Formats: sequence, structure tokens, C-alpha cells
Amino acid sequence: MSAAAEGKALFYPVWVSNSGRTSLRWGKPCDTPREAREAGRAEVDAGRATLAFVVKFEGGEKAPMPGFTYPNAAMRIIEHWEALHDATE
Repeated sequence: MSAAAEGKALFYPVWVSNSGRTSLRWGKPCDTPREAREAGRAEVDAGRATLAFVVKFEGGEKAPMPGFTYPNAAMRIIEHWEALHDATE
């Protein structure tokens, strides 16, 4: 049985790629937000991405986690996007 089927939260590293047709890339699910942040950070540090963040998937819902963004200065981008999304729903 998968973690998602058990109701456990999964944490996905997501990064903004420097190449390809699709700018957002999703990594493999992780057990903790810290593990997912480090996977995204590796993409940025390797020069393949400009920023990375973590998305929590639980109960069929996805939610970005601004506190797990790299580089740290990019947290504002996620926070502004959430505010914009909330204001337009």
C-alpha cells in the first residue's frame, strides 16, 4: 500500500528549471519536507534551476510550503503567489 493510500502526507520537491519546455519540474516524493527541500536545493546548486520549493500532498490536496523554499529569498515569491491565489478564489 502506498503512503498516499495510507493517508500519510508526502512532500514533493518542485523547482523552476533553467531548460526545457516546462519550467516547473517535480521530483520524487519524500517523507519529510526537509528531505524534499534538499532535493530541490541540489537542483539549484547544480545550476539546473533558479529556485525550489516543497509541495505537501495530503488528503488529495496540494499546498506549497513557503518555509521550505530555496534560496531563502524566494520565499516571498511563494508567499505572494499564495496571497494572489487566495484573493482570486
